[in-house]
Amino acid sequence: ELGTGFAGARLLLFGDLGWAGPRGSFTMDARLASVGVGTSLLDGLFRVDLARAVRGDSRWKVHVYLDGLF
Repeated sequence: ELGTGFAGARLLLFGDLGWAGPRGSFTMDARLASVGVGTSLLDGLFRVDLARAVRGDSRWKVHVYLDGLF
């Protein structure tokens, strides 16, 4: 993840690589990868990401996070 240094409103570029499944079934062909852009407001209290899979799925997905301590 790469982002600007201003905590009040930060712009982000990110990439993710992961695997979901039994450890014995892992193959490099089955890994999940995505890239996207996002914004973080108030030092991470509110975040919105727009992400897309690198292969397999052509849809864009929006993820919204509220990470306040309540």
